[in-house]
Amino acid sequence: MAWRLQRALIRGLPIDKLFFLRHGKKNSVQAKSGVGAVSMLLARSFPPFWDKEGMAFTIEHCQRLVSKIPCYELTFVPDAGMIDFVRSISH
Repeated sequence: MAWRLQRALIRGLPIDKLFFLRHGKKNSVQAKSGVGAVSMLLARSFPPFWDKEGMAFTIEHCQRLVSKIPCYELTFVPDAGMIDFVRSISH
């Protein structure tokens, strides 16, 4: 079983959408792009602030990622209805 999981992780899976999560009183979504999406992604990662080249690579990688994948800020109520809500979002 662990070997199968490891193979799946090595191969990778496609990413159709990227969500920045927030709890809320209702399910809602707001598209994010450009600098806003990059800054939200950086805020949720562990960039190497101490390494100038590492930071440049990380920022460039985040920019490439958000330019290829639709990004959303998802405010949600933690219930089963949220799954159908996310599946209904088209890019």
